[in-house]
Amino acid sequence: MSSATTALGSEPPTSARAGGPVPPAGSAAATAASVLELLDPLRARIHAGDNTHGFTERQRLLADLAPGIEKIPLEERYATVLATLLSGVSTPIEADDVILGRVVEGPLGSGSEWHPNLPGFSSYGHITPDYPTLLEKGLRRIAQEARETAERVGDQEARWFADSTSCCCEAVVSYAERYAQAALRVARSSGGPGRERLERAAVALQAAPAGPAPDFFSALQGIWVFHLVLSCYVGARDFAFGRIDQYLLPLYQRGLADGTLSRDLARAYLAHFLIKTKEITGTATDNHRPKPVPSFASNQYLVIGGRAADGHDESNALSSLFLEAACLAKVPQPGINVRLHRGTGRELKAAAAGALPTCQHQIQFWNDERTIPALQSLGVPCADASGYDLTACNRVSLPGALDWRSCDAFHNLAHWLLLALGAGQDPLTGQCAVEAIPGPAELLSLEDVLGAYAKVVRQVLARSVVERSAWMQGDPREFQLESVLLQDCVARGRGYASGGLSRRAQFHFFGGVATAANSLAAIHHLVFKQRRFELPRFLRIVADNFAGHEDLRQEILHRVPKFGNDEEDVDRLARRLCTIALDALAAAPNPHGHLLLPSIYSLYCHIAWGQALPATPDGRRRGEPVSENQSPTYGTDTAGITALLHSVARLPLERTPAGGLNVKLASAPDPQAVLQLTESFFELGGVHVGYTFVSAKDLLAAQLHPAEYRTLCVRVTGFSEYFLALAPEHQAAIIARTEY
Repeated sequence: MSSATTALGSEPPTSARAGGPVPPAGSAAATAASVLELLDPLRARIHAGDNTHGFTERQRLLADLAPGIEKIPLEERYATVLATLLSGVSTPIEADDVILGRVVEGPLGSGSEWHPNLPGFSSYGHITPDYPTLLEKGLRRIAQEARETAERVGDQEARWFADSTSCCCEAVVSYAERYAQAALRVARSSGGPGRERLERAAVALQAAPAGPAPDFFSALQGIWVFHLVLSCYVGARDFAFGRIDQYLLPLYQRGLADGTLSRDLARAYLAHFLIKTKEITGTATDNHRPKPVPSFASNQYLVIGGRAADGHDESNALSSLFLEAACLAKVPQPGINVRLHRGTGRELKAAAAGALPTCQHQIQFWNDERTIPALQSLGVPCADASGYDLTACNRVSLPGALDWRSCDAFHNLAHWLLLALGAGQDPLTGQCAVEAIPGPAELLSLEDVLGAYAKVVRQVLARSVVERSAWMQGDPREFQLESVLLQDCVARGRGYASGGLSRRAQFHFFGGVATAANSLAAIHHLVFKQRRFELPRFLRIVADNFAGHEDLRQEILHRVPKFGNDEEDVDRLARRLCTIALDALAAAPNPHGHLLLPSIYSLYCHIAWGQALPATPDGRRRGEPVSENQSPTYGTDTAGITALLHSVARLPLERTPAGGLNVKLASAPDPQAVLQLTESFFELGGVHVGYTFVSAKDLLAAQLHPAEYRTLCVRVTGFSEYFLALAPEHQAAIIARTEY
């Protein structure tokens, strides 16, 4: 993020003490233009970064602390480490910075072991902090409320929480103040727009996050400092910004009214805010040559648009402005989740269509008409459900109200089907994984197979929910900074991992759906309908990887109906497989009453699942990927995109508040047509869709001529990334996706 540090002054910044926003010099249009000119060098710095570098100052400070860390009482440890870090690191400023906040990077040295965490100092990430409260109250008021709670509650845990909250909030505030001092020192030796930018940043850093944000720019600066601390110094990934167009709107409107802001200047500030998110992790990915930083390949998300609890449209002027800013930033971060519903305004739709040609890989669409009722069906009140956001890829969340603590569970339906067909014996281990499953000779109909599958699913999910319930229980002496921006924690005097939240969630994701459904279709076609094979014999052929039966495999691949082609029979099987899983999850023992949030979604697990899994009855060979997310198996959807969307819409999406469907379009289509296609899909009942406009030909060319395609971005799952940064097997998977 930065290889240079800025000398710090000790005197308090006099212009910051004056308070209030610094108005732009000259016309707002001229100021916006000068701010926009700085985007290109910032982007070039990201592309030129070294992905082998780490956060050297953090590394050194944690290494110094490590030998004595166990001597610090656990209830004091987190705050001690964070205060040490934030007082000991530099406050680097680059000449092109508009929003301040960077981390010094450099080589870690050969054989050096970097410290992602120390015992008692860690975070799980994947959370949406309550940024509206940060902007409304500031950290010092939040710390005061924690002390008031401790006095009211009067127990030791509340006092621990208040002490840690006060120390950590003050550490962040002091860090921001040191940055303000550094900005003023550099400003004194600068002239023109550069000096003004730094003075404005200094004022903002004094105001927020310490106290309420007085203006639009201060809000962005305050959010960024807190986000940077969480991501890079605490060190975790996937902290989301939530419904940012909603909580920034009053400050935007105030700036327009008092003349300190224009639409163009706000758009320029937003573009700089968005480009900062890519500075955190450079151009590396999380599963292939990851950058040696604790926030490795963090994917960050924001939400725009949406429907209120009373049904009215909540898209606003900022919703469109964020899309325009993303087109200016031109980096694959953050993920922009556009919430659509029947009453979505024309302005947001037009802005989305306008942004698709530039950053279609970065934008994904969500159907409020599916997600909100699905959350309500799980017991979430309408007011909360209507405020949903996304914290990671395709994980729905409630801003400031849900945590994530080792509670993701990814489930492979194709694996479960093989367990059912193998009398409960796990093909991956050879061990009995589930009990009382009839053998293949006893499965005399498709209903028998589905009955055995249901027994497998009930047992596996019951274990999974109980295991995750145990993992989610934390030590009350432990603390995490993000607890200060989770709605219940300060009021209860508890960290989020130890009773601070009134509602906690487990996320259960179901993948491999098309592989499992196509396998059932093949069994039905060959065994129970045509009676060409008895089931045990057919399963032996499959287990032998179809050796000596290539003609049969080709027949299965090309003549048996496949999910994704608007074939009702196989689509019905896919729906039934998912419904069995959803029923089993709802019925699973839930000792702590967690909110169990299901999705039909696989992230990129489908590749690793396939590498480990033997052949499946759908003609898939051993080691090949299983189907991803809600998509058909690669290459089997041959009836066109309308047929694909009809098939996906038949899944039980009314019960899943999130999910994942990626669509690859071989050429840049009319963006209005893409938006109309999305709306038609949502009218059918789809919950989510994201697009990539790229052909397999271009992707293959990128592999052959990487220097010419280094900024080519593609949608991976719920996030986008530079294509050439992906692992070879992930590049191959994206190339293999069906083109429309």
